Amino acid sequence: MASKGTAALGMYPSRAAAEDAVQALECAGYRNTDISILCPQTSGTPATPGGTLGWLSGIGVLTIPGLGTFLSAGPIVEALARTGTLIGALIKVGVSESEAKRYEEEIRVGETLLSVHCDNAAWTSGAKVILERTGGRDIAAVGDSAAPRKAS
Repeated sequence: MASKGTAALGMYPSRAAAEDAVQALECAGYRNTDISILCPQTSGTPATPGGTLGWLSGIGVLTIPGLGTFLSAGPIVEALARTGTLIGALIKVGVSESEAKRYEEEIRVGETLLSVHCDNAAWTSGAKVILERTGGRDIAAVGDSAAPRKAS
């Protein structure tokens, strides 16, 4: 994921739950270009996202070898393109290898990964609060907290 300073990550049991979190992040002033989502594409999930997910930057369908097809958006798409694996993309942003493997397993069973890439520790802390408040699980913060936040 592009170097943005810090990131808050969390897992959601469904796309709908993650959409609620995206909406809360939007209302709190987070940029759509800094929010990443990786949601399993199932037979009941429309291929064309609308509504809340339609607000995200670069939303589309992505196939990850060994994991399947996902709706994806944000900086995670770039990191996946560079590394070729979800574990590699998560390690690139600062997640430990063991945690990256755990996130991948949760995605493998249908969970949705949501991450918020921030430019400083204060925005990361705020994002973590929103992820917790909206039902996110396995929430973590990673990265360098010294980077300044850029204007939108």
